[in-house]
Amino acid sequence: MAQVDSGISLRENNQSYWQLALILSSGFGLVSTMVGAQISTEYGAGVAVTSVVLGNLILWFIGLGIMSMTSERVHTIQNIKENLGVVSTIVAAVVIVAAFLVWYALQIKYPADALTLLVDKYAHNYDNLSLKVGMALGVVCALVGMGGIKFLKWVNICSFPVLFVCIVYFLYKSDRVVSFEGSWGFSFSGMLLVILTWFPGTVNLATFFRHSRSKANSCLSLTIMSILHALFQLCFVFIGITNPIQLILNDSGNIVHVLIVLCFVLLMFFCVNLLNIYWASVGWEMFTRDKHGAKGYAVIGLLGTMIYVFFASSSPIAFMESIGTVCIANLGAVLIVSYILKTIVQHRPRYIDKLSNSLCWFLGCFTAIGSLWLDSKNVPNAALVGICTSLIAFCMIMFIEEMTWSIKNLPRR
Repeated sequence: MAQVDSGISLRENNQSYWQLALILSSGFGLVSTMVGAQISTEYGAGVAVTSVVLGNLILWFIGLGIMSMTSERVHTIQNIKENLGVVSTIVAAVVIVAAFLVWYALQIKYPADALTLLVDKYAHNYDNLSLKVGMALGVVCALVGMGGIKFLKWVNICSFPVLFVCIVYFLYKSDRVVSFEGSWGFSFSGMLLVILTWFPGTVNLATFFRHSRSKANSCLSLTIMSILHALFQLCFVFIGITNPIQLILNDSGNIVHVLIVLCFVLLMFFCVNLLNIYWASVGWEMFTRDKHGAKGYAVIGLLGTMIYVFFASSSPIAFMESIGTVCIANLGAVLIVSYILKTIVQHRPRYIDKLSNSLCWFLGCFTAIGSLWLDSKNVPNAALVGICTSLIAFCMIMFIEEMTWSIKNLPRR
């Protein structure tokens, strides 16, 4: 990778494939990890396996495309600016910051609910305990996040073996009987659900791969990350848990089990939310002079905590989460298609590249949000509608451009 002014030190640019893979795998998140069990419950174990494998394979290809676009050490916002222009970059920065703040707030809910359930079960019932616990967790995570990529690196790397042991323990303790007989098949909805759980993270991979020692390290870390993500999701197909609260409810008074569940839920929370802070920070830099500063990371974490305190239990926040997911997914599709078009169309300059890319993204976002407005629970369908709209817009623009170019360049007699 070429060295550019990325605002990060030489030491931070020297991360190995194994370090990057563990950082991103530990921050997978509870919702993403348990999606395999959700698909298994709805479609069967066989369909869940095929959905997880194919979904993560497609995410690997998307990640490879994002990585190929960034030959230099640039983060996501810089990549968007190069392909969509300044105006779209500002809009994208707002979307990315808002989306990751919402995800930060929603991730607080799981450990807060788990701790509240334990207190209610073994001690006294306190008023608004879940809110207080969640607020404390959010503030602590914001303070830890002030350490930036260094703290994120060591927290996630050290947490990975513990998380892995916890999942092995849950597999051992699970009494679920998984039958694959008659359940093998393919579900487009299931595969799309797997893709959407990590699509926003995949679109933002450039933010982390700029820290890699080389492009080979980035590619190998992407491969290892994809394998580990698929492995985690497949494990929960056999564990059969779709909500961390179920782990608490199955404790049977075993204090060791309770401690393992708490360790798993809390570590997952810190790993994923430190990632959320760092991902949101690249968009935050658009609106502040505090580049890569501890104060900026703390502010992001505290804003996410405020969203949890005031809005996490309301329905609009769930709708905002869906909007963030479909808009960032659509952004990723537009970035990859624009890169492919640059590779294919080399016989002429494309003067309106950024304008056409921005138009396709805005059209996709508009139709995706419209689809969510009609059916707010069908996020995979809304994302698909938005991406298809962008692809159709790309095809129409290319058709007009190619026709115009051909007419202008006909040989004259």
